[in-house]
Amino acid sequence: MPRKSFSTRSSFLWRALQYLYLRYTIFVPKYLTSLIFLYIFTRLSYSKNLYNY
Repeated sequence: MPRKSFSTRSSFLWRALQYLYLRYTIFVPKYLTSLIFLYIFTRLSYSKNLYNY
């Protein structure tokens, strides 16, 4: 009986881990690309401001 509960718990944990991993792999590239674009945009605007002065 405890063995069965342990197996179900481990399977649930594994499922949760897979779900988190999928969410992570889907979410992180988007976040990283947006961050890079934001960084480039801020750098460009900053350099333009410097040139204007």
